[in-house]
Amino acid sequence: MSWRLLQNSLLLGLLTTALAGVLGLLTAMAVAGSRRGLRRLALALAGVNLALPPFLLTNCWMALLGHNGLLRPWFPGTIYSLGGAVWILALWFWPFTFVGALTVWSRLDRSLLDAEPALRGWALFRHLLWPMAAPSVLAAAALTFVLVLNQFTIPALLQVRVLAAEVWLRFNADLDAAGAFVAGLPLVAAAGLLLLLLRRRPLPWPAVEDETTPGLLRNRLGTVWRVAAGIAGLSVALGCVLPLVHLLLEGTTWRQWEAAWATGRAGLTASLAYAGVTAAAVLALGAALRRCPGGGVLWLLFLIPGVLLGLGLLLAFNRPVWFWLSRGVALAAIALVLRYLAVGRAGWRLAVGRCDPALADAARLEGATGWRLWFRVHWPQLARPLAATAYVVWLLSLWDVETVLLLAAPGGETLPMVIF
Repeated sequence: MSWRLLQNSLLLGLLTTALAGVLGLLTAMAVAGSRRGLRRLALALAGVNLALPPFLLTNCWMALLGHNGLLRPWFPGTIYSLGGAVWILALWFWPFTFVGALTVWSRLDRSLLDAEPALRGWALFRHLLWPMAAPSVLAAAALTFVLVLNQFTIPALLQVRVLAAEVWLRFNADLDAAGAFVAGLPLVAAAGLLLLLLRRRPLPWPAVEDETTPGLLRNRLGTVWRVAAGIAGLSVALGCVLPLVHLLLEGTTWRQWEAAWATGRAGLTASLAYAGVTAAAVLALGAALRRCPGGGVLWLLFLIPGVLLGLGLLLAFNRPVWFWLSRGVALAAIALVLRYLAVGRAGWRLAVGRCDPALADAARLEGATGWRLWFRVHWPQLARPLAATAYVVWLLSLWDVETVLLLAAPGGETLPMVIF
């Protein structure tokens, strides 16, 4: 293991976590003081931001700040650097902190604001808003740090040497599978530490059903809210809107559309197949494992680098008896299912936890049992959260590069692999 690469990875993680945390926290502050319609729009845009494939964001900023970029004459640095990777990753991961803080602040009891009318501006944030959101924000920061530490695609595209990319390079260039796996063990340890950290429950704060009047919070924050609103607009514009606008307005997108379709059609078919199978399998297994004790350890498979998971499966099944499995599409599908199984299990637990037991009791009193009870009472309550879970797993699998990079059979490359 190279200590220099580990230092680069840690520095990249710390800087990205700090910048993404500031952007997410200020965006949450601005949205918390906005109307409900704008809150929903902001949450939707944050979801779109996270759903964007990493190579789309990177390609946008390479076109703007690359060697021949549109803004290169006015930009003193280079996007192909640690700072460039921090910038792009922060614009991608700020929604984690945003959702964590907004979830808490949207349940703020109005009486906490009325208790001290003189508490305004920065003092209001320091003495009330930050203590409330700190547990959620720190948990989101820890998640961001581990995901950045395990990020492979963006540093590799920007030629930034980090430990996650070195795992793949060591296997691909030196054919040293065991050495590559050992080199990635610090990333597994980081994911394990995150799981231990997230076991702590956040501090309870009083909340009521009625939301705090956004106008009151906005008025009490004053200039701080206006600054936060400006930074929130920049975060959404640069992280979500700009890459999509660049994709639509870039002339190359339309000039090379036919050639790109001919080249990537097979990859798109493979990606859709992998994503569909993964989403269906994850939902089915999640239902079976939702009551399994110790199932939280499955998050470790989600938090470690996908290339490391793929390498581990390759080492485990690289035996003559498993030749049929390791040379086909099955092993890549298994890797995707294992990586996102924790998401499916969490989706089932969330969906079942939201079901109203009183409805089931009333239906049983009316004589409903078995499948009739399931389809008439349980399924209408489970359908939406399970559909959202399936969509999240499908989307994550669709753009996954690193998990299947070492496992995809020749001719079975996915579209992200073709682009990468």
